[in-house]
Amino acid sequence: MLSLNVWEKRFEILDNFSAIIFDLDGTILDSLYVWHDAGKRFLETLNIRAKENLDRVIFSMSMSQGAQFIKDEYNLPLETKDIIAGVNSIVNDRYKNEVPLKAGARDVLEFFYANKMPFIAATSGDREIEEAALERCGVLNLFKKIFTCSEEGMSKSEPDIFYKCASFMDVPCQKTIVFDDCLSNLKVVKEAGFVAAGFFDRENIGDREAIRKICPYYFTGWK
Repeated sequence: MLSLNVWEKRFEILDNFSAIIFDLDGTILDSLYVWHDAGKRFLETLNIRAKENLDRVIFSMSMSQGAQFIKDEYNLPLETKDIIAGVNSIVNDRYKNEVPLKAGARDVLEFFYANKMPFIAATSGDREIEEAALERCGVLNLFKKIFTCSEEGMSKSEPDIFYKCASFMDVPCQKTIVFDDCLSNLKVVKEAGFVAAGFFDRENIGDREAIRKICPYYFTGWK
């Protein structure tokens, strides 16, 4: 059962804001674990055992940097593009077949949808796999729209994609609340004039206190 505190926050959001922007990975979808062990799983397909700290080493790298590191570290006779394709294949399959919603996320989305609070998603992920996971979980139809950084040619390190989301919903920044689990994204959101709502994900536990300090809203979970 949902705590009274969570319900109070939801009704407060209905009263104080006119639209919501949700991040997906780590906020609505419990998916960050997929990226943390993708390199290890790729090496397993080659019958190679990954070193214990591989995932921590490459997590902050770009796809091309991570692929180059794996190629060099394990002396693979593959092009980086082939490593990237292999990792993406593993990630795509897991999004399409296993990635779940965060506990209670469906209830949250259905609550705002039923109360006619418009919400959209802004994601750094690929549309195909994000929508596949949301559709399998039965919530894709609740979103008015999903904006992806790659399609818009934008990054969450700049506020442009958030401005575009607000413009689409025709709602001013100060009346739009943005849920995200990433500290750097939340800093951008707050500086751009949106209301930042931090969300806990175990993969970002080291940033938890910093997120709490900058966000007027902070959720440890959806239930």
